[in-house]
Amino acid sequence: MDLLERLTKLEAEAAELRKLLTKPAPPRSLLTKPEPRDGSQYWALSFGQYCELVSVEGCACSSEVGFYAHGNLFQSEVIAKAYAEALDTLLLLRHQPGSERACGDRTQYIIRLTGDMGRLRVAGFDDTRLKAEYVTPCFVSQHWADLAIETVGADRILRMFKTLHGVYE
Repeated sequence: MDLLERLTKLEAEAAELRKLLTKPAPPRSLLTKPEPRDGSQYWALSFGQYCELVSVEGCACSSEVGFYAHGNLFQSEVIAKAYAEALDTLLLLRHQPGSERACGDRTQYIIRLTGDMGRLRVAGFDDTRLKAEYVTPCFVSQHWADLAIETVGADRILRMFKTLHGVYE
């Protein structure tokens, strides 16, 4: 191989390395994926004494890869607790009177956020696809949706929306 050929190959390799160096880092995930037996600390959701969702601390001490391959491992206790409350809130909303499954083209009412993520509002939709785009269950009427907000708590429902969209307080 002559020197010019070798230089061309080295320049191509250098160009590939430059691409790797300038490639933007992927966004940081809220989840954590410890390596087996690396000893890293994590938090996971579990059930408490009364079947409520709670966060529990763990340490990656097992060599079993599957133990760390699910979406229930969080980087901090704060995030794990926020998700435990958000999922519990979602289930509480589903159990409120007037909550029902999305039904065809009949008008049903959804709890949603205002544009600034600062308040809740109830909106009626008759399109099943639109109903499915929102986190909360459908309600038979605005009355039942308003009552669910009052019962579960507007602040708690706001925290649920924010947590599920990665906004923590």
